[in-house]
Amino acid sequence: MSYRILHTSILFCFVVSVQFQVLANQHYLKESSRFYISQQVKTQNFEIEEGSTSGTFIDNIKLEDQKITAVSFILQQAEFLGISQFPKGDSEDDPEFDSMQVVKVDATSGEIKVDNPKYLLAVLSPLFLNVQITDSEGKQYDAEINITINDKEVAIFKEYELNWSRLADHPNELFEGAGGFVNSTFYTFGSFTRRFSPRPDVHGYNIDLNSWIPFKNMPPMADDSGSGGATHMGWTHDTNGNIYIAAGFAANASGTGQQFGSKRVYKYETSTDEYQELPSLPIDRSAGALHYVNNRLFYIAGTNKPRNTDQGDVLVLNLNDTEKGWEYRSPMPNPRHHSGSVLLNGMIYMLGGQKEHDGKLVPQDDVHRYDPETDTWSFVTDMPQAFNHIHASTFTYKDYIFTVGGQIEHNKGGYREVYAYQPSQNVWVQFSDLPVARYAMVADTFDDQIYAVGGNFSKNMYVASLPEAFINQTLSTLETTRSTITIYPNPVETVLSVDLTEQNQLGIKKISISDLQGKQITLPIELYKQNKAVDDRIYINLQDLASGMYILGITTKTDQLYYSKILKK
Repeated sequence: MSYRILHTSILFCFVVSVQFQVLANQHYLKESSRFYISQQVKTQNFEIEEGSTSGTFIDNIKLEDQKITAVSFILQQAEFLGISQFPKGDSEDDPEFDSMQVVKVDATSGEIKVDNPKYLLAVLSPLFLNVQITDSEGKQYDAEINITINDKEVAIFKEYELNWSRLADHPNELFEGAGGFVNSTFYTFGSFTRRFSPRPDVHGYNIDLNSWIPFKNMPPMADDSGSGGATHMGWTHDTNGNIYIAAGFAANASGTGQQFGSKRVYKYETSTDEYQELPSLPIDRSAGALHYVNNRLFYIAGTNKPRNTDQGDVLVLNLNDTEKGWEYRSPMPNPRHHSGSVLLNGMIYMLGGQKEHDGKLVPQDDVHRYDPETDTWSFVTDMPQAFNHIHASTFTYKDYIFTVGGQIEHNKGGYREVYAYQPSQNVWVQFSDLPVARYAMVADTFDDQIYAVGGNFSKNMYVASLPEAFINQTLSTLETTRSTITIYPNPVETVLSVDLTEQNQLGIKKISISDLQGKQITLPIELYKQNKAVDDRIYINLQDLASGMYILGITTKTDQLYYSKILKK
């Protein structure tokens, strides 16, 4: 008891001392010009779109009193405030993960510009800045600035029809497997059973016979695995028709369940139906991407075995010198897993994915590009929807990247959407939906046709021929259809304005609003024009729409479709 009394007395003296010091400081500040000056700047809020390039102007730091002349601006602190929302991601260990280098404050003008955009990501938003300002008389004060990093606006510039038909069912109910075309055979590796024990099965679809052929089962993916079964593998192939598999959810010791990570890596020779073990990854991984580039294997992102840390690691194995094992490279800016990925024109693209797991998952829409030769990452665009579980249903056709199906919320079903992104023109196009909603399926293209099988424990396989209009379209034709539609204000409180000044000849056929899960909003939305004769804008009254983020879709009379994210206050 005496100790508590003594402790309380000391605390009381400390509080009194602190209060006295605060009062003394306030008295000093009132007598100094610093107190006066400190009233001349308020917290300022700016915005920038993620993916903005180096040198992009953000705003100027503003002074309340125009009579005061600032002579220097010094950035003292920069901190991302959004990263606490997610589990730790290993990209924070990247030397380039330096919040002080994301933007640059001009020392004499107070102008803020993007400096290093690698981590200029909405997922990390906002970026807080503290800037010390000195005026012409040498008086100093601090400016606090919040920079909101907005998701990139995405528009869909064209729609195409697909006519789907059924092919021979897969022998198994496929879910969370891997695969794709190698030469003219469509391979599938692994899958879950309905008891969530990984299967070791490997099958190949023969187009001419419309039938599935069994191949040699997968070897064990973990040292203590009771069978070769696995899901969530990295999967790729080389130019000689050899397939590579890496890590994943491996079968447990009894072969009746799963373990959430493994290290082993194999080369499968399709010509001999045999496996050759390669050096294991240095750490257990799953739900990451694997790509073959110039006789090197790249394993990218994923999750760790406890599933509590989103991974952005890049690991590379030189197949000409396997004794060196796997080496670390520059990590991906936004660590995540269950992403789609492709190799296109020597670049690796990572699309969408998720952070965290199961009921806590947070879908991601970022698209990043990795250059294996320079070991550099860059933000490219966002997906039209933040899909995950597209790791085996993302593929290339010519210079397009396709995504088929996907998931957004855990256990809330799959999606039917088919999108394609063209990096050279930075445009998205959309195709008519899958016959059924699916995620964690296997999809690829061969001979101008899309093949999609499994997902959600389905055996069904579908095929659709790409339309001639898409196959034969030229870049110049597509470029002329790009949109200049402008939507403002965003965020919006009541009325949203859609400026059609340069697209008014197209006309509006349909306007839709949906939530981020794709559910259409059915409440009445008032649409009107103030002056039909001269006004090239339409106005949408959103007064009755609940606060939140939505997707606005505009279809023109020429069937061009434009999407934009809107924030309703």
